[in-house]
Amino acid sequence: MRKALSLAERPDDVLPALALSVVRQGQPDRLIAEFGTRKLQDPAADASLQTSLGQAWLMSGDVERAGEAFTAALADVPGYPPARLDQARISAQGGNVGAASIITDEVLAADPPKIR
Repeated sequence: MRKALSLAERPDDVLPALALSVVRQGQPDRLIAEFGTRKLQDPAADASLQTSLGQAWLMSGDVERAGEAFTAALADVPGYPPARLDQARISAQGGNVGAASIITDEVLAADPPKIR
């Protein structure tokens, strides 16, 4: 992904996958340092990036900044399921299991899983 960026690929096409990869590798501080203030042009791409940043903030223990990142993702793409589910996680971790359950039910109702 970094090679693609160095070859002038569009950040909107590369950064969401790169951010997800970095956060899944357990490197939240690296993601925050590199892309913490980044805003992408494409709303869907930015929603993905902001959600990964929110997850990084959660991993770093900053629930407030994580919430802000999820809110930014939802401003880009209203109802964005990954951001909504992370909001549910914040609610559950804060002891509000009822709110977490409501959010999860809303996400599932809006985008039901496909059974094969």
